[in-house]
Amino acid sequence: MSMNKNTHQADSGFTLLTAIWLLLIIATIALSLYASALTLRQGEQPEIEAAQLDQVALSAVQIFLRSRLLDESGNLSLAGSMTVDGEPVSYRARVETGKVNINRASTALLSAAFASKGIEQIRAEALAYEIADWRDQDNETASPSGGDERAPYIATGLTYDPRNGPFETVGELMFLPSITEELFDCTRNLFTVYSLQSDVNLAFADDDVLNIFRFAWDNVWAGFTWPDPDDPTVISNMREASSDIAGQAMTIRIRIGALGANTRDVTVRFKSSTDYSFAILAVRNQPTTAPPASCS
Repeated sequence: MSMNKNTHQADSGFTLLTAIWLLLIIATIALSLYASALTLRQGEQPEIEAAQLDQVALSAVQIFLRSRLLDESGNLSLAGSMTVDGEPVSYRARVETGKVNINRASTALLSAAFASKGIEQIRAEALAYEIADWRDQDNETASPSGGDERAPYIATGLTYDPRNGPFETVGELMFLPSITEELFDCTRNLFTVYSLQSDVNLAFADDDVLNIFRFAWDNVWAGFTWPDPDDPTVISNMREASSDIAGQAMTIRIRIGALGANTRDVTVRFKSSTDYSFAILAVRNQPTTAPPASCS
């Protein structure tokens, strides 16, 4: 009888110990699963927030283009603020013809763009020739010195050749042998691939682009006669010549939040001058810091 009692107590103790171990194992597994789920959720959170910010930016663009593009006089109104989904939003739009089109601009205009940022003439011209060599259809350099346009790619150890086709984005300037990250950051706001023109409409140019033409005008750059960006008649004539917005592209910079900490650039192309219908070409997350005034 005593032996049976002791055996029963031993069995009960073993069963209790086994149950405790099982509970500990289950708790460990549960904690591990919870930690994994939390990590996954934290990993997804930035993507969710980015998607929400994109949606706020697109909603702001829709409101701007549908109801705020023109002022009471029928003129373009390119800056303002609003509230979207409870978020304070400011916006500023740029018509892409007010930038230098890297697919169509002359090498004189391209070199003037770099030179206006403090780049010495020889380097500015070499950069312009590299842009021309990327987009043209042959393997001969655009430089008057002649030669194979692939030479600088080989010399710098790059394993690809010039595309011999158009730039798809301004960011592709980084593929050129002589474009550093610092130089790109300094000049990126001057350029576009969305304009359909080879020249620049100064009526839509910002100060950085106007400075290209001030520099070229003052220095008779490349021996050409340049339009004077400070001549009101020049600006007025260019504005009148571009009254039809159909086919033109516009980039709207959307700053979201009280301090504008989140920035999106939304590029659209207008389908009609009648109802200002448009197609969205690109949505890009943009740095909030302004590029330096000089690249030198």
